[in-house]
Amino acid sequence: MAAVSIHVDWVNDGHLADQALQNPHAHGGYDVLILDLGLPGLSGEAVLRRLRARDQRLPTLVLKARGALTDRVDMLNLGADDFLFKPFALAELEARLHALVRRSRGLEHPRLTCGPLVLDTHQKQFLLAGEPLPLPPRESAVLRVLIQHTGEPMSKQQIMARVFSDDEDVHPEVIEVVVHRLRTHLTILQMQVDYVISEVDRARQAQAINAMRDEIARSTHTTNQLLTLARSDSAPLNAQPIALARMARDLALRCMPAARAKGIDLGVSGQDTDRQALGDSEFLKEALLNLVTNAVAHTPPGGVVTVLHAHDPLGCSLGVTDNGPGLSPQQRDTLGDRFSRHRDPATRGSGLGLAIARAVAERHGGALRLDVPESGSGLYASLWWPSSPSSSPSSAP
Repeated sequence: MAAVSIHVDWVNDGHLADQALQNPHAHGGYDVLILDLGLPGLSGEAVLRRLRARDQRLPTLVLKARGALTDRVDMLNLGADDFLFKPFALAELEARLHALVRRSRGLEHPRLTCGPLVLDTHQKQFLLAGEPLPLPPRESAVLRVLIQHTGEPMSKQQIMARVFSDDEDVHPEVIEVVVHRLRTHLTILQMQVDYVISEVDRARQAQAINAMRDEIARSTHTTNQLLTLARSDSAPLNAQPIALARMARDLALRCMPAARAKGIDLGVSGQDTDRQALGDSEFLKEALLNLVTNAVAHTPPGGVVTVLHAHDPLGCSLGVTDNGPGLSPQQRDTLGDRFSRHRDPATRGSGLGLAIARAVAERHGGALRLDVPESGSGLYASLWWPSSPSSSPSSAP
């Protein structure tokens, strides 16, 4: 069910099910109950009786083997809202669950609307002013929860319970920022759609459509950064031998088109050796990528950006130096905090890149350092971590 953005709390005992249902606010509140009549401990029928006796109106789908008509009538009279007979297809279960949620909110049509925004539950896509609205999976899941509860206040905990599984340890701040980004992106896209509709000049229409494409790309990038930040806070490290020189070269090549577009000299410097370091390759690549893209974005045309790598018996480092505008000591003290932005305000960004780099370094038992390069201008951003990485922060030498 997780594959279709339906998050389930599963128990295999009637007593446990009854306990979970006794607190309607637990887990952010449930949207629907799937109840098997053959539960051990306490029968499904008894669970339903207790649920309705507490005047809880949670929509309930009963699973059962085919039986007599009188059994089905009795369960409906007891408070069941729908039946699904075993065996069943997951597609039918999904469709019935969506129908139950719609009906419980007074909505009979499979298209949920909020102003110009529409969720087509059959096609599983959002529309804005009649046009498809592509969204990253996490933003789509959050927006689905919000549109299903249009007109109702939703706490961060309620949204988290419906978007993230119990196995994901995610900070509540992630939900707050995803919602903020959704609101910002949707507002911009709405303005651009209105402009396209009203504009008769085809060239200007094409410009507006390209701007919409760029805004969607920014939305996707921001969401991916938020997910990386959430994982870097909680996911276990997968420490494996990695070749720092190769990683630095690969990421420099990946960023080369953006650097060339600005006439920036992008290079790599370090010990050209196959000696390997120990670390989580995926986390470190994401952290270094953010450092490189930040440097390219903030370095003026014709500038120089260098990707650095080094290791010694004490530890390892990956970094980037540029000859851009640099930062004051006060700015360097706060840059790397989440959502903090101090460099060129004309360059759009989320303020998450350096926060990701810092979180990754600290998960390796190291630190993110922001210094002035030896040349005296620009910024030198580096990740340092000990030769034997741990999940406990420590200070860089």
